[in-house]
Formats: sequence, structure tokens, C-alpha cells
Amino acid sequence: MKSKLLKFIIVFVIICAAIAFGEGQSAILYLKGDYIDFNHSDINDYNKVTMIKGEISGVYGQFAEMTESRKSYGITTGKTVTNYYLVGINDTATNKKVYEDFDSDPAYEETFIVVLSSSRKDMQDKLDANMDGWQDLLNGKTDKVPAPVQFEGKLWKQPTDSEYITYRDDFVRDCGFDTSQVAEFRMVDNPPVMTDVIIACIAALLTIIGIVFIIVGLISARGSKSSGDFY
Repeated sequence: MKSKLLKFIIVFVIICAAIAFGEGQSAILYLKGDYIDFNHSDINDYNKVTMIKGEISGVYGQFAEMTESRKSYGITTGKTVTNYYLVGINDTATNKKVYEDFDSDPAYEETFIVVLSSSRKDMQDKLDANMDGWQDLLNGKTDKVPAPVQFEGKLWKQPTDSEYITYRDDFVRDCGFDTSQVAEFRMVDNPPVMTDVIIACIAALLTIIGIVFIIVGLISARGSKSSGDFY
């Protein structure tokens, strides 16, 4: 096997292996089918990769935004904007009771808060509408409690960028919480689906096929070097 072809196959295998590994985590989550109920969760539930769903009734606000460029052959073909929000754990009925009587029951006070990231425009619009609705309610512009946002996604690690952490922690304090009350993992608006399983399987299969071709190529190259005619 020619060296250029062998190098191409090696690069191809590395790419397929990376895709299989990346999609594999979501595929496993989808196949397991285990969800955390957002409205009946504890801060200790937010320390592992898993799926989560529930009803988000209180959005404190957006504290960060990340823009990523999608490129094809070095040409920018589009951009993905991911917004980072801080959300509360209470359901709508609880939030309404807290709003009506802040001293009604200490048990209704939120003990922890969660970061939620979304790059879907429709979800961003719903979260923004909920946030604006609470602002209007608290400012006396309306007496209507904003509609909750139905959420289904996964728990994932938060960015470790120092600038992100600064924005997040400053916003947490501005909202009246301590940074220790922020859940370790964030909610990501990207629920695992069957497509993740299919992509992971195809990538894994191509990786195995590529490895076989590499092994055959190396054996063939070694055989051609050691062979010769004797006179």
C-alpha cells in the first residue's frame, strides 16, 4: 500500500474514532433512557453526564454568550450562538407562591440554581420571554405569571474558561445567591436522539474497517521490503 494512501487512512481513522467517541456518549445516554426530573432534583444530582427534563418556570437572566463559526474548506459557512442562562429549580406554582408572599414558607426558598446553555433560537426565545415576563411582573407592569418553559436535554460539564467563570459568578451574586449554590454541571439544550446512536455506530464501524486496512497495509509494506530475488 502506498504511503500517501496509508497516511490518508490513518487520518480518516482518527477522525472517525473522534466522532465515535463524541457521539458515543450521547448514544449511551439515549439507550439508557434515564432522566433526572428537574423539578424534583437535588444539587448532588448535577455531578455526572446524564439526561434531564422538567418545567423551567424561573429564568433569572442571561449572563454569557459564545459565538462559534462553522467552516468548510476554510470558508465560514455560518455561526452558532450559544446563550448561557441562570435558572431556578422551582415549579410555576411554587414561584407564584413565593412572589405572592416572600415570607410564606422558608421551605420554598431555592437552595441551588443551575446554568442552562442553549444554541436553539426557539428555546432562546422561550427563555427570554419567561425572563422578561418575570421582570414585568416584579415591576408591576402585569399581574400574570409567565408561562413555564418545557425543557429536555442533558447534563454536561461547564466551560472552564476564566472569563466565563467571572461572568457567571458575578451574575450569581447579583441575583442574591452564593457561588456555592450553583450546580456543578449545566443543562444543555441538546437532548440525545436516535441519530446520535446511528452516527456513533457508523463512525465506530468505519474506524474498525480503517484499522484493518492499516494493519493490512503495514503487513504488505513489510512483506515487500523483506522480499527479493536471490541468484
